[in-house]
Amino acid sequence: MIFSRLKPVLIENTQKRAFREMCCTSDRSPLSGIRILDMSRVLAGPFATMVLGDLGAEIIKIENPTSGDDTRSWGPPFVEGMSRESAYFLSINRNKKSVCVNLKTREGQDIIRKLATKSDVLVENFKPGTLDSKGLGYTQLKTSCPRLIYCSITGFGSEGPYKNRGGYDVIAASMGGLA
Repeated sequence: MIFSRLKPVLIENTQKRAFREMCCTSDRSPLSGIRILDMSRVLAGPFATMVLGDLGAEIIKIENPTSGDDTRSWGPPFVEGMSRESAYFLSINRNKKSVCVNLKTREGQDIIRKLATKSDVLVENFKPGTLDSKGLGYTQLKTSCPRLIYCSITGFGSEGPYKNRGGYDVIAASMGGLA
């Protein structure tokens, strides 16, 4: 009788342990050994890099040195502890290492260039031309980082009349007549 109650728990724990050993140890994860330079903010980019981190990639998240990622203060709910951060930020940025870099300075731009040479993928979601103006666009980085996969996420693409508009879900819903 007692054994029959414990058996499902033992099986469940064994399955969890097997899953952890298969997916969560660095040498067996599908993206083990892949480094992602995450220069994204808000939702689309951080969600994409969160999934890559869940699959074992090393994620280096770049944040603004004065305020960090905008979503650190999006709440409630907030998680109180050593700092007060939004639950949203903590959930979407799990499995990431955060580095504060001032992209407006030459020193900050040099740090990004060095990180890009040691990364496999760069993910960004700035307005088109923003990183180009800082010497950090695809055309500038491809010569020093020829194997770098450069993923640029925009709401309306890099060309056309709406290229400089933000691409948030409320905007897409409104433009589509849903709001």
